[in-house]
Amino acid sequence: MKNNLRKSILGMCILIVCIFLQDANQFSSKASESGEESRIDIVYMDLDQISRRFAEGQLNVPEDFRKRLALYQCLVQAVDQYVAENGIEDTFSCELWEGLLYGSREFSVSEWIIDQKGVYEYPLPDIDKSMFTQGGYKLKLEGKDSILYVNIDLHEEKVFIFPSEDVDADHYRMGNASAYAYIRRGENGWPVEYYPDFYVESDWDDLKREDDHFSEVDLDEIESLDFLKVPEDTREYYNVGLYLDVASLLKRYLEENRITGEVFYFDSDKDIISCVTNVIFTCRVRSLYRTLYIDLDTVNMKGHVYQMEE
Repeated sequence: MKNNLRKSILGMCILIVCIFLQDANQFSSKASESGEESRIDIVYMDLDQISRRFAEGQLNVPEDFRKRLALYQCLVQAVDQYVAENGIEDTFSCELWEGLLYGSREFSVSEWIIDQKGVYEYPLPDIDKSMFTQGGYKLKLEGKDSILYVNIDLHEEKVFIFPSEDVDADHYRMGNASAYAYIRRGENGWPVEYYPDFYVESDWDDLKREDDHFSEVDLDEIESLDFLKVPEDTREYYNVGLYLDVASLLKRYLEENRITGEVFYFDSDKDIISCVTNVIFTCRVRSLYRTLYIDLDTVNMKGHVYQMEE
């Protein structure tokens, strides 16, 4: 694996290198010399021996340190092998614990992708699993040209790696993983029914609809509304339907509550604040005077607009 990721493990292991220089041999490197094929050296670190020497010695090393060391070892070995086998030339980085994905930030991969493309897996290195209270750790590794998602599964004793194109949705929008259990799939693996109709209580049942979005606001006017400002070139965005939904629901809310003269702002990259799934979520729109929240179910086409009490 490339140097950025190894720098993290190197920084944390400098104490070990100083004390146990004869035991901690080499870190991984991907090197190529003129006229030679690229080769990969697998990380070898005898964590059992290091742990014993910690226990036998006079220096009490925090367990958190050893946990991080073990997880970095898993990452370096698995990702080094993955990039070597797939011919990836990139520099990846991550930061524990800040980079862990959990709760609403957790990612998942569809069964169809797994059936069609398979899963890259690497055997878990020999680490002390008793240190860990949870069954696995998921991370996002960002490179200059690509992104990898990694699942260190302690129960399965494997490290799973997925390229970003195989992940179902943006990790910060995944929401409640159990909600995806409601998806029903057809013979070809594609969803035929998404979610039951109980996540959002809609304020209206007579909103205009077109295709998969509300159409109280037309596409041609989304960038020139007097009550809602959106990012430039919104019409070209892949999720322009989301902007039409927000604009349509906000327009109806403002009309019924006789709110005039206020300009609200919405950016999908910043204003989606909570998710049940990647298609059922809560977003916000803000003006100088108030913040409104919109619960939106883009599958069953339902919306609820409200203002929280100050």
